[in-house]
Amino acid sequence: MSERKFPYRSILAILLIVMLFSGCTTSEKAEAIDFSYDCYVQGAITGDMEISLKDNFAAAIGRDWILGASIRPGFPAVSSFTEAGDAVIENKVRLYTDTSLEGHDAELVRTVHSLVTDMERRNELGIGPILPYLELLQSASSLDDITAILSDPENMFLLPCLFRVSVTQDTSRPEFYTVAIYVPNLTLSDSAEYVSETAYGEMRRREFSELVTYMLARAGYGEDEAEKVISDLFRLETMLAASIPTLAEQYESEFVQSCDNPMTKTELEALAGSFPIGGILDGRGFGGSEDYNLDVPAYFAALQKIYTEENLGMIRNYMIAKILYGTSCYLDEDAI
Repeated sequence: MSERKFPYRSILAILLIVMLFSGCTTSEKAEAIDFSYDCYVQGAITGDMEISLKDNFAAAIGRDWILGASIRPGFPAVSSFTEAGDAVIENKVRLYTDTSLEGHDAELVRTVHSLVTDMERRNELGIGPILPYLELLQSASSLDDITAILSDPENMFLLPCLFRVSVTQDTSRPEFYTVAIYVPNLTLSDSAEYVSETAYGEMRRREFSELVTYMLARAGYGEDEAEKVISDLFRLETMLAASIPTLAEQYESEFVQSCDNPMTKTELEALAGSFPIGGILDGRGFGGSEDYNLDVPAYFAALQKIYTEENLGMIRNYMIAKILYGTSCYLDEDAI
């Protein structure tokens, strides 16, 4: 099979053409351009405007379409691909309910669709489906209990872990697959937010805290208990974030290459030390691979200093808060 090459030359040519038309090849020229209108905002472009190709290429060539377009009630945007997108969605919905499609996979899709769209049943159940997981976490009295919970394949799809895992193409050898192990997603998105929180970080913290507080109240937690759960989550994430590259660092050209760290399971376990990554991978069905890849080895080396009996309460509350936030959209209408 021939190797597919990324079309660098084609993309470079397109970028050069865009730069040529936009006139933004130097900062001096950019300062002379009038950016007072934005064709992506409804009403920003009017029929009497004089728009040059150099100032706003998209608005200049799309003026007629922009002036004639209207956003449908209840929708946030419209584009020249809206009708095509609607057709794709309509086709997907048809496939979800098409009983003529046979086979195990087709039946699974129909079952999931029927469960998700059955709001009457979801409202009857409330947050009941998630309570057994909360009780399981609440009963954990040792780090071994937490490890057993994380290693149980019955929990792998709902309970959050301190890392993410998937099967993907090997970066160095694209003809092979590897088990890729990634750092967890942070609530505030960027590890830099845990050092100096911006308005965006404050917004994410507030949105997360409000939803989890509401969900905890429904689960029987008092106000002080809920505050403790959320506080523990952010305390633990602050510790985790110290070993996770910031978004600015991830945008640097050498970052992608730094994420290519192939190793064996033995090497992985040696790096993780007392953190039981091998046992968790075994329990989740990933333990039989010959190849693994870590995106940030330093993070996994640091986990053993965080995953301790001393931090048991924080780890437990971290998982409780994460599962409530992550599953709220699958429960009743009040939780959505």
